[in-house]
Amino acid sequence: MRKELEVNDYIKFLRRAIGKVKNEYYGNKESIQSMINGAELYPTKEQLEETIIPHLSKHHERVFCYELYHQLRKVLEKGLGDLDKKVILQAELQKKQISDEVEDLMGISKLEGRYIPDFLIHEPNTVFHQNLIIEVKANPNLNEKSM
Repeated sequence: MRKELEVNDYIKFLRRAIGKVKNEYYGNKESIQSMINGAELYPTKEQLEETIIPHLSKHHERVFCYELYHQLRKVLEKGLGDLDKKVILQAELQKKQISDEVEDLMGISKLEGRYIPDFLIHEPNTVFHQNLIIEVKANPNLNEKSM
């Protein structure tokens, strides 16, 4: 009988993959600050930071996500082996809304709104084995309420 993986198992894989992402793939304060220091477009430093940092952070988030995806795929392929061939890692996949009929028949609740998470570890085309949703945020000041 095959073992079903728990969320904590996937989190261990994720932590291992994050540990393999080199510093070059993280947006760091020094590189952002150097870009800000070189621009003289705004009257105050505060206005400049409010305007440009979100754009720089978005760029760094994407670069980081590409490398994290690569590392996580490698870790999952090695760690899962033949354990669960149906469960895969996908990136930026829009999860489709389910109909009222499917919600009633399956006894599940649909999500309101449109969601495109950075990563999914799931079995595609089914409501089963929806194991982990990962959303990456590059904002170092992100608080729990904003998340």
